[in-house]
Amino acid sequence: MKISIIIPAYNVADYITTCLDSIESQFYQEVEVIIVDDGSSDQTARVVKDYQQSHSLKLILLRQANQGVQVARQKGLEVASGDYVLWMDSDDWLNPNSLQRLNEIACQSTADLICFDYQFVRSDGQIRPSSLHLEELNNESLISCLLNGALNGALWNKLIKREFLMENQIVLPKDLRYGEDLASLFLIALSNPTVSVIRDILYNYYLRPSSVSNTKGTSIYTLSKSLNYVRKLLNAQPEYKQELDLFLYLHLYYYRVVLECDAQVRSYFKDEWKKQNISMKKNPLFYRFIMKLSLKEKIKFFKYLLLIARK
Repeated sequence: MKISIIIPAYNVADYITTCLDSIESQFYQEVEVIIVDDGSSDQTARVVKDYQQSHSLKLILLRQANQGVQVARQKGLEVASGDYVLWMDSDDWLNPNSLQRLNEIACQSTADLICFDYQFVRSDGQIRPSSLHLEELNNESLISCLLNGALNGALWNKLIKREFLMENQIVLPKDLRYGEDLASLFLIALSNPTVSVIRDILYNYYLRPSSVSNTKGTSIYTLSKSLNYVRKLLNAQPEYKQELDLFLYLHLYYYRVVLECDAQVRSYFKDEWKKQNISMKKNPLFYRFIMKLSLKEKIKFFKYLLLIARK
């Protein structure tokens, strides 16, 4: 079995060698690595070319004008030849023997999508484990697990069968800058992949201070575009309406209005939530969510409601 690892790269000259070293050092070697340089202005392409010349890792370098991570991922997929695809971030790295473990599960289960655990690594070296509840995948649909947060909305800890992507004509949504992974996973989930789970920590997600996912900047305002994309995908799935409404409430209102410190961000997402025209009053999942909050979180939530009521 062959694995194609696709790595979009943008201005990561200082980090991408660590990523590549973690792949080359794997015991499992049936791998091709496809790096798509997304118009980097630093020495990313030079670092990759030097790596090609001095290492035995099968490495393909593609270059394009800056078009974003989704276009880069899709371009890598179009030239991939592996049985399975793994989209990695260019500043992350694999744990030893991760690919061997993935190969074992892929051969045993023949699943279309294999989810595995990961950990966050801060720039100061501190490690924080994920908070996934992967066991729920055995009892709930993939869509439900994405909606309720049991499964994280990232592509980089999912190994996906390339044949499944091709047969279902999966084309990753473009023009999404924040929440693009989540939108892509809902698109994949609608094609009903068979799923397998590995609870081993195989992946290290580096919390680089300057990375797009770790700094909000103006890209946070494009989150609503990704969430609207998800809503359109699931509008024809009425069985998920309550879960979807709560999902939208949490991502557009609770996290971005109730918990947000930036007044401009709060104002923007308050308006975005109003545009959804969703009422949570008769949604039992909303009240279950409130009951699960800690005392401190409940106090903050109801303080905010009182503040709104007084205005």
